[in-house]
Amino acid sequence: MNKSIKGSSRAMSFNFLRLRMKILILFLTGFMLTGIPVSVAQVIDFENDFSGTTLSEFITFVEKSTEYKFFLNNSEVETNQIIALPKGEKDVLKAIDDVMDELELSYQIAEDKSIMIVSENADVQDIEISGVVTDQKTKEPLLGVSVAIPGTAKGTITDIDGKYLLKAPSNGKLSFSFIGYETYNVNVNNKKVINVELSASAVNLDEIVMIGYGTTTKRKAVGAITTMKAEKLEATPYANVGNALQGQVSGLIVSNNGGGPGSVPSISIRGGGEPLYVIDGVITSEQDFNTINSEDIQSISFLKDAAATAVYGARGGNGIVLVTTKKGEKGTLSVNYSYNYQMSQPTVLPEMMNSYEYAKLQNDAALYDGDAVVFDDATLDIIKNHTDLDAYPDNNWPELALKDFAPSINTTYR
Repeated sequence: MNKSIKGSSRAMSFNFLRLRMKILILFLTGFMLTGIPVSVAQVIDFENDFSGTTLSEFITFVEKSTEYKFFLNNSEVETNQIIALPKGEKDVLKAIDDVMDELELSYQIAEDKSIMIVSENADVQDIEISGVVTDQKTKEPLLGVSVAIPGTAKGTITDIDGKYLLKAPSNGKLSFSFIGYETYNVNVNNKKVINVELSASAVNLDEIVMIGYGTTTKRKAVGAITTMKAEKLEATPYANVGNALQGQVSGLIVSNNGGGPGSVPSISIRGGGEPLYVIDGVITSEQDFNTINSEDIQSISFLKDAAATAVYGARGGNGIVLVTTKKGEKGTLSVNYSYNYQMSQPTVLPEMMNSYEYAKLQNDAALYDGDAVVFDDATLDIIKNHTDLDAYPDNNWPELALKDFAPSINTTYR
């Protein structure tokens, strides 16, 4: 009997101890969780398209849908500015950031979810900004990234750990640039810590380029070579290759020699003389180059420096223009047709004199030289009154012979 009582009391003591331990664990867990801040993105549904609405309407909608309250820091913030925000579900902070970036406004969010909006015209103070710049793919820190304030000479570079530190206007912008990476611009918006991930530039290093008498890839090319594809040429309205190259290639200077019929522009690479033209491996003249139909060109490569032009010797001293024309391809039959119709008109034509004005000018020139007049008064009356048009005709030949516009048609079948 005594043994059973002692056994039951021990079991009760053990169960009570387990209960106390569970309560203690729950208490400690709850205590620890109260010190952990939890941040959950709030998504709201912008049912209506806010494109074309005002900033005031956007603020009113966000205040009704969330706990955020907006305050304008000065009277220079215009709430009737038009915004462009398409409808759909969006993170409210991302939507606010997009609208502020669009209107070039700065804002600051307090702990009580009040948002202070500041105009760029307000008194702005410089704040100290720091952060880390990393590679978007590898997450490794980037050394030597340029961090600059656009429009000023202020800036810095990242250290070996990808860190930077500089002072910038609280409502300004920062520009992050690095060789081989896309330039990234971000608004400060009173943020004191801005971490950035840069993405590598999308450059096709395996693209085929012409070099001298052969081809290579951009990855292996060591000289200054620029290649222009047929797509860019076909997008221009010019049938002449020289005109189509204007403003398309860096370091290429295209000068128009006049607007007369058959006139072609002259080409210069980096301000030198006439370059060497090579079409499908054959050295040709500038005239041959300008007579090529731009629709027949596959690609054009411009060799600019000595390393790229060495294979042609002294003849390539002013640079080389390498042209590769289109060739037939294996596969199904395809036919391309292009039609270009242009209307040309002289910008300025000289005003022609009539016969009477010309006769008087002849008499004035003769008197100036000390000679007798060419037409006497009787003859001048005949010319003026058109009494003898067979002897003294009065015709404006440019007006009679020329049309107002000169049509030009270029048709290509491939």
